[in-house]
Amino acid sequence: MSYIEKELRSLFFALLVSFIIFGVSLTIIGATLPKIISDFNWSYISTGIVLSAGSIGYFASSFISGILLHKLGPRKVIVIGLALQFLGLLFFASTPFVLLNLLLNLMIGFGQGGTEVVVNFSVVRIEKGGRSRLMNLMHAAFSIGAVIGPYIVIMLMRAEFGWQAIYRLMSFVSLIMAGIFWFLPFKKLTDDEKIGSKVKIRSLISDSVLILSFLILLIYVGSELGVSNWVSEYYVKYFGSSVNTGALMVSIFWVGLLAGRLG
Repeated sequence: MSYIEKELRSLFFALLVSFIIFGVSLTIIGATLPKIISDFNWSYISTGIVLSAGSIGYFASSFISGILLHKLGPRKVIVIGLALQFLGLLFFASTPFVLLNLLLNLMIGFGQGGTEVVVNFSVVRIEKGGRSRLMNLMHAAFSIGAVIGPYIVIMLMRAEFGWQAIYRLMSFVSLIMAGIFWFLPFKKLTDDEKIGSKVKIRSLISDSVLILSFLILLIYVGSELGVSNWVSEYYVKYFGSSVNTGALMVSIFWVGLLAGRLG
């Protein structure tokens, strides 16, 4: 931590914790998917629509949060995002009503998008000399949360708290993080380096490297989330595994991603 300015260490640590929480919140739906489908009697089409809502919210938020970052600053953007995540997780899966869960997952995805934009924005400014160590560490922390999330689901179900308990737990954790971020020193980031100048859309879409990177991420993230969300149900449905084993498969998948990111 010697290459992080002393006054920014508390902020970086909070960002690291928030990304672990982000990883947990991203994988718990996949880990509980067999229970959602069986207890709510959802079809795969309805389930897919609800899952897609989270990705749509995340996609929209990534654009909107980038704009709001210039107007509101990183503190307000991440606090608003975590507040939306709190509300979405608080009520998600409390009822089998598909439309309500769709809207709640849209809200969760929107909140997660705000978290990612602010974390990336902040880490780039905290790290010195164009290095990428802190960013690599941050995204490895995300994978750690993604590995831990299914284990928490398993422990809660074994303790007979019910599979919905993980959503309520993570909702209050999100609220606590929102309160913490409100008092952290974001101002130094925007004082030392002004939030980037406006870039013309035309110059972005003509950048071949940017377009290629976009397409790679499109395929990679789509595959990543698709496997993470459905592997548990696949094991339960086609291999006859227990719900706990299905949740464990989500964790094992993310162990591989964590190893790749650390490598």
